[in-house]
Parts: sequence; C-alpha cells; structure tokens
Amino acid sequence: MNPKKISLSNLKIGSKAIIDSLDEELQYKTRFTEMGIIPGKEILLMQRYSKKGPVCIKVMGSFVMIRKENADKIIVSKDTGE
Repeated sequence: MNPKKISLSNLKIGSKAIIDSLDEELQYKTRFTEMGIIPGKEILLMQRYSKKGPVCIKVMGSFVMIRKENADKIIVSKDTGE
C-alpha cells in the first residue's frame, strides 16, 4: 500500500498515522520533539475541537493538545487502504 502524506490537521478523528516530518517553521518545534512528536512515531488523532480549533493526539501513551496552525505544519503518512 502507498502511504498518503497529509497534515496532521487533515487526519480523520480515530485515525492512526506515522509522523513523517515537522516543518522548519513549526512554532515550539523543540518542545514538540521533547514530547515525542518526532518522525517515525505513530500517533492517533483523538479529537478535533472545531474546524479551526486545536486537535488532541495520543503519542507514546500521552495525550497532547496542538493548535491548528501547528498541526498544519506536522506532516503524517497513513495507509491509503484505511
């Protein structure tokens, strides 16, 4: 199966994906990497709090809230078969 690359903010609720890359302009990039948001890690999109609001993900057993503008700059890969 071919992995499809999308921004984290476009992932469907309940979907799992692998973090592919973090945009160089991502605000608080160092803080995100300290929380385990790094390429190669699996994430699960738990909740989206409105179309322009934050998202809640699960990564490495922890729940993390991310602003939409930052989620737009996190690229994930998911199977197109999902």
